[in-house]
Amino acid sequence: MTEDNFQKSSQYNRRPLWQWMLVLVVLLAAIGYGLMYYISKNNIDVANLFKSQQNNQQNNQQNNQQNNQANTVTITMENSAFSQPNITIRKGTTVVWVNNDDVLHTVTGDSNGPMSPDLKKGDSYSDTFIATGTFSYHCTYHPNMKGTVTVTD
Repeated sequence: MTEDNFQKSSQYNRRPLWQWMLVLVVLLAAIGYGLMYYISKNNIDVANLFKSQQNNQQNNQQNNQQNNQANTVTITMENSAFSQPNITIRKGTTVVWVNNDDVLHTVTGDSNGPMSPDLKKGDSYSDTFIATGTFSYHCTYHPNMKGTVTVTD
């Protein structure tokens, strides 16, 4: 093969850019048509496809919140009294004390229980109990306010 013939044959093998673009458009159209055909034959609801994923994420978040709430007990301080002075909980449960009174309160462990700072109206204090046992507590400002948390396995 002479060099002239090689140059002529290589010129014929080159395609202009518009031809490659046309091939690309035809391929994309064929893929799109095939995808549409697949979706219609399999009754896939494309509009709700992504909504179901969002719903799954929302359900997972709600389940996590419910699990966290199941492991949380709230005790309010109203009228200079604890709403639930004596509770029994499972190990790993968080107890939240909320002051709804206009006066200061504390949650002070008698020996090795919770130890809150002064809580003014609207303040809260939480403690997660990881050891079993009975933990007595009181309010430093109101000695008649007493309670116990009994923690079981």
